[in-house]
Amino acid sequence: MTVPRRSLVFTVTLLAAITAAPAQAADDWLDEMPDVAKVAEVVDRAWATSAARQSTVAINTAAALMLLRQLMSYRAAAEPEMSPERRARMQAIADSYLLAELAIGRSRGVRQGEPSSAELQRNYESRRYEKCATPDCYQYWIRRELEYWGAFQFRQMLFPQLFPCGSAPQMLEIIQRHSLEMPLIPFTPASPLPRDAAEMARLEQLATTPAACPADGADIDGDRQCLDWESRLGLARARTGPATAACPAIKLENATTVDSESIRVRYTVGPGLAGQPIRLTACRATIQTIQKCDGPLTKPIGVATLSAPAQLAQGPHEETILRGRVLAPDTAMPYVIVVGEAAGETSQTYFKKWMLGVVVHGFTFKKLLVAATAIDEDLASDVREWLFRHEKPQEWQNDMVQSLEKISCYDGKTFAFSWQFASTLESRVALHENAVRLYDEIGRHAIDMVHQHYGDVVDVHLIGHSRGTIIASEVLKEWKGRPAPGLEGSYVRVTLLDPHPANNVITPQEDVYFPDDSLSAQALYGWVHAKYRVTQDQIQDPMIELPGDIGIREAEVWFQHTRVKEILAAPEHRDEDLPISGFNLWGLGATTRGHIISRTDGTISLLWRNLTNFRFDDGALVDHGGVTEYFQNHINRNAVPGKCVMPPR
Repeated sequence: MTVPRRSLVFTVTLLAAITAAPAQAADDWLDEMPDVAKVAEVVDRAWATSAARQSTVAINTAAALMLLRQLMSYRAAAEPEMSPERRARMQAIADSYLLAELAIGRSRGVRQGEPSSAELQRNYESRRYEKCATPDCYQYWIRRELEYWGAFQFRQMLFPQLFPCGSAPQMLEIIQRHSLEMPLIPFTPASPLPRDAAEMARLEQLATTPAACPADGADIDGDRQCLDWESRLGLARARTGPATAACPAIKLENATTVDSESIRVRYTVGPGLAGQPIRLTACRATIQTIQKCDGPLTKPIGVATLSAPAQLAQGPHEETILRGRVLAPDTAMPYVIVVGEAAGETSQTYFKKWMLGVVVHGFTFKKLLVAATAIDEDLASDVREWLFRHEKPQEWQNDMVQSLEKISCYDGKTFAFSWQFASTLESRVALHENAVRLYDEIGRHAIDMVHQHYGDVVDVHLIGHSRGTIIASEVLKEWKGRPAPGLEGSYVRVTLLDPHPANNVITPQEDVYFPDDSLSAQALYGWVHAKYRVTQDQIQDPMIELPGDIGIREAEVWFQHTRVKEILAAPEHRDEDLPISGFNLWGLGATTRGHIISRTDGTISLLWRNLTNFRFDDGALVDHGGVTEYFQNHINRNAVPGKCVMPPR
């Protein structure tokens, strides 16, 4: 998102807040990553009844470490601006896992429960139909054993014990989200491939010589020597039960909205809550590190208290709070903060409401294309190919995107959609195909945005002009029938600028006037107008629809029914082709408003802005093309330095 200029007071306040905030989130996911001893202890308990205990624990410890490394890679990918210090810290954790996997992979044939050399050979030969050397047989066998690392049951068993303070559901959700892209076997020193030689050499340099295993030690890798984590596991085995974790009384895991009028909170209750009520305070904020919902950088949403026994029981919970509190777009305060207070402890979580603007043009008028059409259809096809060989947005679209980003603080994914070539085709199919293309592009942008932090949502503002409003309508219908993964909980605003479906059933759709009484001019005008009517009759655009149940909260129509005679009589006029064509297209409004169907179940009502006979500063009247300029001027005119100002409604 392009950052607007800030006033001095705001800048000082913001810097003070950032300085006071911790350098990283209070609940840092790196702090939750278990050390190798903890992993081995959890695995040891899980397979305590196994007859082949030593081999089973070793292999499943390596598999668990592989899974944790993969989890860290997914979390790091969602944190693109990770500082060098944090990246180095994460690498240190990963290296500790890799060195344990290396130790496990160094020994073969000596752990309790491992197959003998003959059994390894039979296992290999039964699958590969050829002989193998014992080391190769062993690597093949352990690699097959490690394929269980990505199994759903495996992580469901271990994660609640590896993350005992309530983070397990979130960790499981992250892995599940990426399950289809997970490798069969990621790199592991327990069973390396030849291409891993460089990484293996690096790990060998980091590895330390282990001490001899004491009699009561836990020789996980079977080499009769104990690394620090193995020695610690020997002590853990002496315990009568699992170790208790110092879990907080309450921990807010994450928050989001699924409908833009409530907040869903996931939290975990620890043993220290002892049935005391939980107070949840929600607010909008300028930054995500706000720890209390007060001060100049916040705006209150509401307070909820959880007091039912089921809500206070120890373990993970999910509650929906503050129903009916509509979370409208507020780019000045894009973060929704939830602060939980209970038993003298405080926990905070947040999600961001991204703002994605999409600007769509309508029919692209080119005099050269009109002239070519009058001569020959094949010539017109060639001219169309040449005119639109580089598909790019119209100038007014780029201006509007810049205003949305710089003045209204929309996020940087805001874009202009170009379909100039298809807009000139006498084809309703081309319109629908481009609507599908646009919807898919919106979905891709949304996924890129929400994946940066769990719980984030993307609000969407669709702005269409003329036939571009039909594209917007088709996008909304596609959304209704095929919900995109990144668009859950979106607050949707639809702005229709002089909506003009290409369909002659809708009347009146234009004003006709031609002051010049010369026969040649009349003939040219007559042909242009007749061609326009024929084209509309061939296309027959559908009516504009605003479907329900996809989050449409606002919809407005800016239209004009200005007469050509009045436009030409004004000191200035915008459309240089108006004296030749003699007609001005009208948008839906007044008598034609019935061609916009609202099926939003009463959650919104259409707002109508009639720009008929409205003038620009130079005296020109607003015509069909001028509606976009008038809307653009409205955005710019309301600009306030250092503030995010939403587009006019």
